[in-house]
Amino acid sequence: MTPVPGCPDPAKLLAAAPFVEVAVDGLVPGGMVEPESADEVAAVLAEGARRKFACAPIGGGTKLALGNPLERLDVALSTRRLGGVIDYVPTDLVLSVGAGAKVGDVQAILAEHGQGLPIDAPADATIGGLIATALAGPRRLGYGTLRDLLIGIAVAHPGGTVTHAGGMVVKNVSGFDLPRVYHGSLGTLGVIVSANFKVLPLPRHETTILAAYDSLAEALAAAGRVRGSRLRPTALEVTNSGGGWGIAVRLEGRPDTLSPAADETRRLTGGDAWTLEGGES
Repeated sequence: MTPVPGCPDPAKLLAAAPFVEVAVDGLVPGGMVEPESADEVAAVLAEGARRKFACAPIGGGTKLALGNPLERLDVALSTRRLGGVIDYVPTDLVLSVGAGAKVGDVQAILAEHGQGLPIDAPADATIGGLIATALAGPRRLGYGTLRDLLIGIAVAHPGGTVTHAGGMVVKNVSGFDLPRVYHGSLGTLGVIVSANFKVLPLPRHETTILAAYDSLAEALAAAGRVRGSRLRPTALEVTNSGGGWGIAVRLEGRPDTLSPAADETRRLTGGDAWTLEGGES
């Protein structure tokens, strides 16, 4: 294959891949490669395809159990060296970040400007991993998933190419919305190497209402009352602590609007309710 200018020989990268103590579906790879650029990822994938190696991309390793079980695993491809912020324009609310960037690091950078990605994910999870697994937490109710924030993506393929879709403009309406195709693809369409997002201002204040019930039916009925009201919670979950049932309702916004919203939530939930106040941003 033709070497990529400035890119190490992929054959040498694969040959130097060390044995690692990581397992996917009970399979331990013969080695792990850690490419440092999108071109290196594409070159390694192409060389692996030429040798008919079975390769699995690994980010933070927090969701390796997802997807169909692997039948073979010759090489693990780590995105660890693809981290870091590529471009960030706080005034435009847009961010471009490497797929190996950790969620906690990205959120810390955004928080310095009063912004963030409204996702609930482990701090050690990677951005590429979140897109590939379609991981979503409780705040999906209010904000959707990363799919709804994704405006651009770059993906490396076994053919040795890197494709780009979308861009760094929120209102990009030309062509197909290809970035969303990769959301939940679990690496089957290629290895995500970077992604662009629209980011949001952090909420001024947050409040969580917790209510306890004797039965699941009561908890579901209370959750239904909240969902059927004019309230717009950013998260609503039915919980079971082992000792009983409950619901948790998260509200975000300005303090002057949250106080009446919290009162209405407590009225709708009934039962034994208490409030957890969040800090102001």
